[in-house]
This record gives sequence, structure tokens and C-alpha cells, in this order.
Amino acid sequence: MANNSTPSLQWRILSALIPILFVAVVFMTPPPSGLAPKAWNMFGIFAATILGILLQPLPSGAIMMLGVAFSIYSGVLTERQALAGFANSTVWLIFCAFIISIGFVKTGLGRRIAYKLISWLGGSSLGIAYALGVSDLVMAPAMPRAMEPL
Repeated sequence: MANNSTPSLQWRILSALIPILFVAVVFMTPPPSGLAPKAWNMFGIFAATILGILLQPLPSGAIMMLGVAFSIYSGVLTERQALAGFANSTVWLIFCAFIISIGFVKTGLGRRIAYKLISWLGGSSLGIAYALGVSDLVMAPAMPRAMEPL
């Protein structure tokens, strides 16, 4: 019996070709009136990247890096323009939150902390509420937050 959780080779090839064909069509068609050609091409790269993330011929990180590399290689963006977003602290905050959340889920640390606190304080509904509040208090210092002044 075939494992249905892994996509077939035909699906992987098709899901890789759809974004490539989309960006090729956008690059070959003239931009709408009033829109700069580079802006039209950037739309094609962006939309093809989103299509690639949705269709998943590769992991989403690889698709995003291919989109950045293609925007530089095609001359739509300079290296400085393409990599400027990585200097933004919000991007790194989101990345850190994503990595930490993966760690909490894969290791089960959050669940173990909450269960331990519920076992200590969970004799009543008020104790359960206290356990949840204390577990938030215990895990909050590990969560990333904006470091910009208010």
C-alpha cells in the first residue's frame, strides 16, 4: 500500500513548474500602463514565491531564498535592496518567535511546565487558573519581544 503522506514525483514536478511558468509569463507580458517594468517583474517573483510556498515543491525557506536570489539574478533588485529586509529588527523578532515556538512544540517543554504546575496547584478551578498564569509567567522570559523603546 502506498504512503499517501508523501507527494508523488509527478506532483512535485508539477508543483515546481507552476511557479516557474507563472514568473515566466509575467516576465514576458508587458506591464500594465502606469506600472514600471521592474515593479511588474517584482510582482511576478513575489506571486511565484507565494505559489511555491503554497504548493511546496521544496521547504518554504528554500522557496523564499530562491525568490530572493532570482530577484537579484534577474536584475529586478540590487543585492542591497533584496537583503535590506533582513536588517529590520521585526523580521528577526518573527524569526526568533518561530524558532522558539518550534522548540517548545517539539520538546514539549511548554506542555510539561503546564502539567507540572497543574499537578501542584490544580486541586480546584482557582488552582488551575493560578497554574496557567504561573506557567505564562515562567515561559514569558523565553519568548521574544520587541526591544524598541515606546
